[in-house]
Amino acid sequence: MFQRTTKATRASVAFVAAGLAASTAPAQCTPTWSVDAAGFAQISDTTLRAVCSFDPDGGGPAPARIIYAGSRLLSVSSDENPVVEWTGTELRPVGTGLRGSVESLAVLNNELVAFGSLTLSGASSIPAAKWNGRDWTRMDTGLRSSLGIYATAYRGELVVTLPSSLPSNAVSRWNGATWTPLGPELLRAGSANTIHAANDELYFASDATLSKWDGSQWTPMGAFAAGFEGGRTIRTIAWYGGSLIVGGNFAFSPNGNYVGCLARLVADASGGHWESLGPAENSRCGALTILGPSLFAQISYGSGASAVNELRMWDGAAFSPLAYPAGMSGSPTSLQVVHDSVVVLGSGLLLNTEGPVSNFGTLRFGPGSPPQIARQPRDWFACRSTPSVTLSVVATGSLPFQYSWRRNGVPRADSSSSSISILHPDPSTVSGNTGFYDCTIANACGSVTSRAAEVRVCPADVVATGSSTCDAAVTLDDLLAFLDYFTRGDSRADIDNGTRTSTTDGGVTLDDLLYFLDRYQVGC
Repeated sequence: MFQRTTKATRASVAFVAAGLAASTAPAQCTPTWSVDAAGFAQISDTTLRAVCSFDPDGGGPAPARIIYAGSRLLSVSSDENPVVEWTGTELRPVGTGLRGSVESLAVLNNELVAFGSLTLSGASSIPAAKWNGRDWTRMDTGLRSSLGIYATAYRGELVVTLPSSLPSNAVSRWNGATWTPLGPELLRAGSANTIHAANDELYFASDATLSKWDGSQWTPMGAFAAGFEGGRTIRTIAWYGGSLIVGGNFAFSPNGNYVGCLARLVADASGGHWESLGPAENSRCGALTILGPSLFAQISYGSGASAVNELRMWDGAAFSPLAYPAGMSGSPTSLQVVHDSVVVLGSGLLLNTEGPVSNFGTLRFGPGSPPQIARQPRDWFACRSTPSVTLSVVATGSLPFQYSWRRNGVPRADSSSSSISILHPDPSTVSGNTGFYDCTIANACGSVTSRAAEVRVCPADVVATGSSTCDAAVTLDDLLAFLDYFTRGDSRADIDNGTRTSTTDGGVTLDDLLYFLDRYQVGC
């Protein structure tokens, strides 16, 4: 079997987990970037839209699961299984019968709700469906569209926003049987951008409005206009440290001094005023979330090739940048907390490191973890004309990793990455590179050694049908080709020196023929 591994694999998804100050990780294993296996190894155009933690039995014995949703999660050619779960070793579908594309997820009363363009039991264009642990059922009565839906739980009900193209109320709630408008008509301008429940109140933001629901009525927050410049577009809302925090595409600039895209509402005798949280650069804030004592913000600067993305952590007094790992590119767009992790979703995310971090690899920043093998190196049975073989290993755990490959227990000097190329441009060097190769991966938290992958020459694999190169199979074509080489004294028939070790001797002799026939009979 022959396989090549590239240095960079496109990822549709990347994760960042933030560790709390009181982490239980060993002292030498400090919070850092980690890679976690999440099952997307063979999918190059997966679209991941949402992730959440789902505990189907609440406080029961079953563990909470990590749920992923989007499109083409298990097959690039199928719209089946837009919602999947990670078992710890593999991805598997959540239920059967649901097809299409999921845009967002929500959890309410031990039920998982998916919003998108869905097909269920033959019915198409379904904007919402719910999973009760056994079956998917429709949840779209009264809901006219899934486009632009943002969902949150509020006072035991599920509340969603609706797109501006619909004439109905901008916010609806699920009463157990149908979706109904939440309160009287909510005035808004432009598309719904987010909805957030905090402090027993709902906050709704569109392109140019910010409103609050107190349980009985919507109140426009006119103070939002004061101090903001530009489009005044709020993209994200959080409640942190007793204050409402907003971020978006706007310039908060009291007195004409530009001070950034994050602000908090500070109570005062006049009803409150906005205070900048920075950053001072020309920036945009696309997402906010809270984990433990810290507020996390996804900040971006510039555009195109010059775009810069970073995660910032606010401790109540100042922001600290958490730079993404070297080699990561793409456009992070949203943050979600799953277990002890701040999950970063985005488009075109790419991790180009010293080795093949596949697009099933996930990133997190949090309590460190020792390396574990996610993909073992595979055996290689090379023919004599193969110019090289590549062995690779994929590990999960805290970055950075240190790699060390060995051949037959002896360290290789050229083995500091997750893959190793074993070159043999001519037959005389092939046997010198055969043997058993393993790799030890180490980080600040520990180390692990892979299985030993065998690399050996298959002297009976001479040609492929209609070709002069080998094909990783032993067939009649190989026999006929070798007999032709041997009869003509062709150097390609020089495969052994009588020691039966695939060591060449520069001549074509009876030893070569006998060794070939022996190898041909056993299939290699």
